[in-house]
Amino acid sequence: MDSDSDNSPKVEHQPKNRQFICKGDAVLQYEIEEQRRFVITHTSVPVHMQGRGIAAKLAETALTYAEQNQYEIVAQCSYIASYMKRRSKDR
Repeated sequence: MDSDSDNSPKVEHQPKNRQFICKGDAVLQYEIEEQRRFVITHTSVPVHMQGRGIAAKLAETALTYAEQNQYEIVAQCSYIASYMKRRSKDR
C-alpha cells in the first residue's frame, strides 16, 4: 500500500510476513489472532530515520488496514498504544 503523496514516506504491506515496511528498514509487525484480533506487536524505526514521521505513517497505514477489514485492534507495542490515544483525541 502506497502513501497518498510523493512527499510522504511509502509504506508497503507484506501480509505473508505480517508486517508493514517503509524504506526497507522501518517496520511494524502484527499477528492476526482468533476472533479477528489484529495485534500490533512491534514498531521499529532505525535511529537515522527517526524524526521524519515514519513510525506515524506505519501506524496510520496499519490501523486503517485493520479498520477497513473490521479487525479488533490490540496494541501490544507501546508506541502504537500512545499513537492510538492521540489519534482518538484528534477525531
